[in-house]
Amino acid sequence: MDRDSFVIAVFLLGCEQYGVIRQQYRLRRGGFEPALTDEEVITMEICGEYFKIECDKDIFAYFHTHHLHFFPKFTDRSLFVRQAANLWQVKAAVQKHLTIISGQSNESYSGN
Repeated sequence: MDRDSFVIAVFLLGCEQYGVIRQQYRLRRGGFEPALTDEEVITMEICGEYFKIECDKDIFAYFHTHHLHFFPKFTDRSLFVRQAANLWQVKAAVQKHLTIISGQSNESYSGN
């Protein structure tokens, strides 16, 4: 699977799981509406980690350079980093779900 297809797949699966989480918990408590959706930020974070991109600065640079056509409102790194930090628990739940549906939760890990 090429990277564009992977990003789209993670986005679609993430949207599905985000909808479930959003029904159970109130995620926004006020403030301004961010330019990026939570689903977009979660997608970039998960894909960035999968692509072995180490820090938020590098995730921003990668997606701004290679995938801006998917995320046209992706213009401010500090807002992205803040939104991503606020969504860490949601991202963890989405990652757990993706691990389960991909079948990787059944694989054993050898710390080599």
